[in-house]
Amino acid sequence: ELKPFWAILRERQEKSPSFGMGLLLAAAASESKKTALLEHFGKHLDDIRKLPQKRQSELAALAAELIGADPKPSTDAARSTVEWMAEHRASRCREFLDKLDKAKRLEDFGPSVSSTWEQLVELVPLLLKDDPQAAKNVFFKMLAFAEDYTKRNGAEYYLGGDRNPGGCLLEKIIDDSDSAHYPRITAFLLDATAAPEGERIVLYSGLRHSINNMVRSFFNEAEEVENPFVAEGHETAARSDEADLKRFYRRLGACLNGRPAALLIPSITVSIRWNINSKEEFAKLADWAKAEMASGEHPALVADLCACLLLCGRRGPAAKESESADPPAKRPDSADVCEHFRKLLGDAKLPLSWRYELAAFAAGELTGEDVPAELTRNVAAVYTAAIDKAVPIEDSEHAALLNVLSSLGGEPESEALRAEWSKQFARRYLRGGRSSAADPSYSLDDAAALNHALALYLGAGDEERANLLLRKYEDELKSSTSAVAQLVRFGKCELASRLFRKQTASLDFSWSSFPVDHYRQEIADNLPEFLGRIANDDERLLAEITLATMPTAEDAARMKDSAGEFPFLGAAASGTESADASAEPPRSGLPGRDARLAALAPRLKSTKFRNKMLRTKAIVGLIQSRPAAALLVDEVAAEYKNCGIVLILHGDNNARLREIQPLVLQHVANRLSENDVQPFLDLMEKLAAASSSRRHYHYYT
Repeated sequence: ELKPFWAILRERQEKSPSFGMGLLLAAAASESKKTALLEHFGKHLDDIRKLPQKRQSELAALAAELIGADPKPSTDAARSTVEWMAEHRASRCREFLDKLDKAKRLEDFGPSVSSTWEQLVELVPLLLKDDPQAAKNVFFKMLAFAEDYTKRNGAEYYLGGDRNPGGCLLEKIIDDSDSAHYPRITAFLLDATAAPEGERIVLYSGLRHSINNMVRSFFNEAEEVENPFVAEGHETAARSDEADLKRFYRRLGACLNGRPAALLIPSITVSIRWNINSKEEFAKLADWAKAEMASGEHPALVADLCACLLLCGRRGPAAKESESADPPAKRPDSADVCEHFRKLLGDAKLPLSWRYELAAFAAGELTGEDVPAELTRNVAAVYTAAIDKAVPIEDSEHAALLNVLSSLGGEPESEALRAEWSKQFARRYLRGGRSSAADPSYSLDDAAALNHALALYLGAGDEERANLLLRKYEDELKSSTSAVAQLVRFGKCELASRLFRKQTASLDFSWSSFPVDHYRQEIADNLPEFLGRIANDDERLLAEITLATMPTAEDAARMKDSAGEFPFLGAAASGTESADASAEPPRSGLPGRDARLAALAPRLKSTKFRNKMLRTKAIVGLIQSRPAAALLVDEVAAEYKNCGIVLILHGDNNARLREIQPLVLQHVANRLSENDVQPFLDLMEKLAAASSSRRHYHYYT
């Protein structure tokens, strides 16, 4: 009879006890792992102390890793283990600090950068427990060594590659540390980023994700419970959103110890959304937070917490239901949220990097008619100051912030802000080399952001900077349909036609820079002039199709409401409901995307194309609309038959695969709508027969 693995180990341990076997069994104890490990090491401590110091140090490091931070011993043997671990922790710290005192550069710690960095990641949380100031000094001195190393040797993977070493080090400290260290690490994060030297720390997306996870941990069960999912009584313990939030507030407040928590507002909001799902609870808990502000233990933190709760009630899954009932201007407590953010953004005592994080967060969260102009100007002003002072800015954050700038009115304060942004943006991103630093947080490659900036410069009549942007970022914009649309919108039709002709091989009909990428009256007015500057009939039709795929504001709203709906399914033969392109007239007075594309579909058949690529592009553009696709069932079938799908699947031309993907899916959807499943089965067979090394990519695509 086969016995369970752990039963065999226990039998052997009873017959022939050994330290290693006992360690395995103690580490496997699910409900009392820490206690079992403390007792096991304590039982053998006399023998362990007879080992050489190096071997003892290795065992102590292993014990610390297995037991975790801040163990709570309950017996003499366990207390002896904790004391022994503390001795060796102090010894490792002294050894590293001695090296640090003598070191002139990173290589002085040894030949392995990865080993040095791993030691540092382990050391900082240990020092935070015993000497927070020493931890801060070590962190910044090692950060200076790392920056010097990358300047001399180029990007180093273990120091973050082309990312900032400080941000990467903080991320690794959070990710590799026991959650018992999180209160001290949270305080250290705020102290380090608020220090003058902390301006060098880049709060990039990976670090933000780690901070979110760390802050979320404060919602966990009581600290005394080692494993809340198996602890006795856990399943029946009374829990509520209110109890969880109050515990979260007390724990976070205790670890902050009076520090401002503004930098953590995005993470607190994420934590609340993750743990609380009822819009009624948001309102009730916000009322508790307002009352707590007057007499609570942590008034500044609870004010931030209240704003986060109101923000969660305003947006997200729980708020969705109520948004249709009340127009934005009547949302409860919107003024309170906006006023709280306005005060924080204008608080010069907070580091600019913190205020920038809040501005970027507000740009995505605080949108709608109820956002006061003063807050919008605050966001724009902080963004402009961050550009001026070289605060690191992620590519993906620019578009939302530039949208805020675009939304400013025509009052003198707003005009002055736009003028200042124009100057600072040009100085940082348009003048000089490709970027001001190796770290990508200082460069700009995002096409959506560049299109927003282009629209702002063209709208201000600043042709010099618009042309500078187009020249410097030619590669980033070479397939950007939005750049062509902005040039047409502002009457630069000759330049638009030249840019479009460069793009024909890489068009993807992608419109993501909303609201800049809305089809407008100015585009409709300038369209004839733009098309008149394109000599060939096939290119001219493709250009018209390209701009016809651009959604109006009403189209974009419908697309947002149906997010996640697969765009090709349901585009059946003509005569079905989906073929009706003239449903409800748009409020803007402009024909919608479906109507414009459906009107162009018949011209595909009468236009002679000089090469197959242009015709394929035209069909792919037209089938972005269901009504237009319903008029081109035969053309789609013929194009699918001739596209060489088998060769593409067996080759390595991913660009070609992405290009024909809409066409392939449209053909399969057309046949499914006629109850013909064979094309779908044939496609699955072709995918299964493709190269095994690329099959995952094919299925994903």
